[in-house]
Amino acid sequence: MAIGNGLKLDIWKSITSRFYIQHIVEHYGSTEMPGDAILNYFDIPGKCGYLPPLIASQKSATGEGGVLVKYDTEEESVVRTQSGRCILCLPNEIGEMIMRLPNGKYDGYIGEKETNNKLYRNVFEDGDVWWSSGDLLSVDEIGFFTFEDRAGDSFRRKGENVSTAEIEIHLGKMKYNFLEINGMFI
Repeated sequence: MAIGNGLKLDIWKSITSRFYIQHIVEHYGSTEMPGDAILNYFDIPGKCGYLPPLIASQKSATGEGGVLVKYDTEEESVVRTQSGRCILCLPNEIGEMIMRLPNGKYDGYIGEKETNNKLYRNVFEDGDVWWSSGDLLSVDEIGFFTFEDRAGDSFRRKGENVSTAEIEIHLGKMKYNFLEINGMFI
């Protein structure tokens, strides 16, 4: 059995067969996250968590859970309407995971500037405060979450946005011949 986060779909099967892992529990969470982690304990490859839609809506209504909001990777910011409000993602749409801070307080970082950089204000109503995860996820109709990328983990080349996650996927598909010297692979 293995427990952790970050095991992407493209390597899930090779890891389980190589190391004879019969059961993987994957999760999405972080030490500074102001809410509960979500778990995928169903052995569904590439899914970092599960939360039934009914439970998710109840949690977000009470300010306990996270939601996915539309995110513009070119502007590196959440998408807001003309009235300044964020837009919830539809199923299977990629967006940033944010979590409501019911009391508007957050002390996950040292220093006011660093803390304020992780907060969104007036997201859905005047005065609300939400924690920015910086993570781009999607969730399907059933409630399974997929980690897609880190917001800001892209760069511009010749006028085009390039996702580091896409590069990682393509490199992972390549076959390498490594030379081992004194326990190091070259």
